[in-house]
Amino acid sequence: MDLSNIARNDLCPCGSGKKFKKCHMGRENELLDDTLSVDPAQLAMKIIALPACAHPRAAEMAASLEIVSPAGKQLKVKLVDLAAYCALTPYAKQNGAEQNDGGVVINPLKTKLLDPGFVYLALSPKAGDSTIVHELAHVIDMVCGSCLPAGKAQEMAGEMSVPVELLEHPQEFGDKLIELAERFAVSLDAEDEIIAILARRQLLLPARMVAKGDHKEIVAAAEKTMRFMQNNQAEIDARIREREGYLGPR
Repeated sequence: MDLSNIARNDLCPCGSGKKFKKCHMGRENELLDDTLSVDPAQLAMKIIALPACAHPRAAEMAASLEIVSPAGKQLKVKLVDLAAYCALTPYAKQNGAEQNDGGVVINPLKTKLLDPGFVYLALSPKAGDSTIVHELAHVIDMVCGSCLPAGKAQEMAGEMSVPVELLEHPQEFGDKLIELAERFAVSLDAEDEIIAILARRQLLLPARMVAKGDHKEIVAAAEKTMRFMQNNQAEIDARIREREGYLGPR
């Protein structure tokens, strides 16, 4: 397992659902000792058999979504319990995955063979509304092919010295996040509101640009976005100061 491109705020590769800095950072040797090997069909069966996430609000949102793949196939979202999903990966229990209040979009390739009509989202029953629409936007992003393969964003961010968040959240993601927030009357948290601010100004990177991987083009676009944020920091802070997750001065 290559850990050289994992940033502090990236999800820990152990699968706990926690950020690297709050999980295996400083204990990377445990990840390198991982010898877990699971047959794809067995893993698919285990994922499909996971208990549902007990989150009525999330279930309502997910049930109302109709996602169409680029091939024209209609897909639905199936919610499973985050802690139960993380228990399929090593070290999840000892790292308190059940206390995480986020979500993880499960790669559809893991379940496509046995349950092709669904995309699985592992979600905590404690997840807030902003987290729910964020993860649902990621589901749509993944199905529509506008997101990078797992781990690719971290690799590109390291090579180009651009914020990994800009590579993980393309313009298409931002547009969908805004659409879902408006549809379900969700007040976005501080981090998601920043994404929305940038998306409304078309300052997120288009998925085609990210997928193309042109170093010069991506760096130039990222620098434009960062200049906007620096030049408008006071205005942005005013917009997010009262939102959940804000960490700046009050």
